[in-house]
Amino acid sequence: MGIPKKSDSIITGQDLLLLIEQRDTEAFTGFYVDNFKKLILVSDKYVHDIPVAEEIVQNIFLRIWEDKQLLADISSIKSYLYRSVINASINHVNRERSLEKHHLKIAESLTEEDFDKMDEQNELIVLLYREIELLPEKCREVFKLSRLEGIKYKAI
Repeated sequence: MGIPKKSDSIITGQDLLLLIEQRDTEAFTGFYVDNFKKLILVSDKYVHDIPVAEEIVQNIFLRIWEDKQLLADISSIKSYLYRSVINASINHVNRERSLEKHHLKIAESLTEEDFDKMDEQNELIVLLYREIELLPEKCREVFKLSRLEGIKYKAI
């Protein structure tokens, strides 16, 4: 079974809360490391994207570290972590689906006239960039800094 670590003794929210209040970053980091990969696997079952799952799990731990009062009434930190990760993962999937539906509605509602307008706007933008490149070097630099990067003339 191995040598017990300090993070093995973290069972309740109160246990973790105590470590956070003591700013015991070493123990919190151990707790994080012990649970991080397992929680990523749980999240990935829902989101099917490891980097997204990592971000979800990191956000859960960050929220715990920043708002330690979340832990005050938690009797099982493991249950809390798993439930938090599952809920955050489901919320992510629901947001993605909603966004996807919204984008599909927009795409379906576009008409030939809309595509023509977009094409015309893009042609004008290309033409504008070509003309900008024809400006004298210093003038071109100043124009790009002020108009494209939003820097004030005084700062330039």
